[in-house]
Amino acid sequence: KQIPYIKKLADLLGVPSVEVPLYEADDIIGTLVKFARREGLEAVIVSGDKDFAQLIEEHVVLFDTMKDVRYDSAKVTEKWGVPPERFLDYLAIVGDASDNVPGVKGVGEKGAIKLLEQFTSLEDIYANIDKIEGKSVKQKLIDAKEVAFLSRKLVTIVTDVEVSQNLEDYHLRPFKRDELRLLLQELNFKTFEKNLLGDVGAESGQHTNFEMSAAEARASSPAPSPMSSIATAHIATPVNVKHVNVQLTEIQMNLFNLQKWLDYGEPLWGYADDRAVYLHKGSEIIVFEGDWKTLGPVTDKIKVQWQGFDLKNFWHKIGARNPEILWDSQLAAYALKAGDASDFSKILFREIGDTLPEFASPTQIMMAQLTLQATLQEKMKDQNCESVYRELDLPLPQILLSMEDKGIRIDRELLAGQSIDLAKDIAALEKEIHTIAGGPFNVASPKQLGVVLFEKLGLEAGKKTKTGYSTDTDVLQGLDHPIAKLVLQFRELSKLKSTYVDALPEMIAEDGRVHTRLHQALTTTGRLSSNHPNLQNIPIRTARGQLVRKAFIADEGKKLLSVDYSQIE
Repeated sequence: KQIPYIKKLADLLGVPSVEVPLYEADDIIGTLVKFARREGLEAVIVSGDKDFAQLIEEHVVLFDTMKDVRYDSAKVTEKWGVPPERFLDYLAIVGDASDNVPGVKGVGEKGAIKLLEQFTSLEDIYANIDKIEGKSVKQKLIDAKEVAFLSRKLVTIVTDVEVSQNLEDYHLRPFKRDELRLLLQELNFKTFEKNLLGDVGAESGQHTNFEMSAAEARASSPAPSPMSSIATAHIATPVNVKHVNVQLTEIQMNLFNLQKWLDYGEPLWGYADDRAVYLHKGSEIIVFEGDWKTLGPVTDKIKVQWQGFDLKNFWHKIGARNPEILWDSQLAAYALKAGDASDFSKILFREIGDTLPEFASPTQIMMAQLTLQATLQEKMKDQNCESVYRELDLPLPQILLSMEDKGIRIDRELLAGQSIDLAKDIAALEKEIHTIAGGPFNVASPKQLGVVLFEKLGLEAGKKTKTGYSTDTDVLQGLDHPIAKLVLQFRELSKLKSTYVDALPEMIAEDGRVHTRLHQALTTTGRLSSNHPNLQNIPIRTARGQLVRKAFIADEGKKLLSVDYSQIE
């Protein structure tokens, strides 16, 4: 009985849903993961089902919301003792009682891990059945050969279900607020209605700062906009919050009509969520219909004076390349108090003590923007920090946008060579560690390493965690044993390879450059920070780390210039 409601709710929330007859949800999820990777996207599988571990690879993670744990390849290996590429074979051996998958009777998790450390796959195990130590395990495998391969087939997630190959079909859509509110009321979900959409106070006549009752909105609605003949007008909501006193009407508009609506050099608010781009001036909020990236060139040409929160991120969304700036609440909040100012909701609560509902409407967001602006302007006057904001902070976003668009060139071939060299050195270290340990084990697994160090080799254990012995850097540095030094070297080279040498080429765009994002309003020190990739954290202390820096190169005929004004901030 719940399923029809769930489907309806998804539709009203603008969340795409996919159904394919004769296939389980697991198979559709597996197919969408592969589709996402072909499109160059990150994929997050939200589930507590361990079967999805077989799909984990670079840029694919499994997020268990019940335990608040994200499983990447290393985490899968740490949790189950085998990497994702061997997880199907692991399940084929151990089985899964919850799904009636028999597996190999009498061979448990430890036995399966040991077999898959020695052999690479189920086929490899049976091809080398005579090499298996222990007559009992060998016989159990022989007796259950057919069942083992059947078990693997049963747990294999299908990844080629026929689904839409159009990425647009999977984008979030604007949700249907009025219908959503009616459904929540039908289900008597009062708290959900309030948290998601805001408390309209229809019964009490009261309202929050960013929502009024529908009756009040209709009663004070202004005359229809002249644009309503070419667009759909929504209910207008009057605003009377602290310093703000305007009335807003939401209108849907395409690029052609938007160009008529805009004037040269005028102030314009811009903001966006995952579903749409919104523009505001006067009493109207435009919900833009069309390709977001077409907005930037148009607004650049007529020199729109932008206002908003985190405008640099907004400019990226609309494809702006040479924008003008008038006001940015994020930078004003940062001028008042240095620290993480990336979250609009947190800044709103910090500065005015109010919050937005989870699914705030464009009108609610705009009301909050205007209220925050008025509050920040007053506070900056009181704290005498307007000159810092105007002269230092406000001119910088356009420069950072230009730097991000330009990017920095990477020598892909140089990194490829380093990756091969690192792989050889890591393999040699692993072999040496296994020799000292007296047998193979997963050196990257803290759990297995702890057992080797403190049980098998009998070294003095330090602090213990919930999952076993601690093997962090401090513990390893305190051990007087040659294996500890080798493990530290193994970790250093592995991190260098995975975090930089292998990761940087994945981020190279079609122009041969990486395009980091620079954050102006994040650190408490006033310095910039960057991510994807973090270009301020490229290794330099070790010789191997310095080699990574050589991969950052200039175009032919140009040079990289290193300039450092000490303590300029």
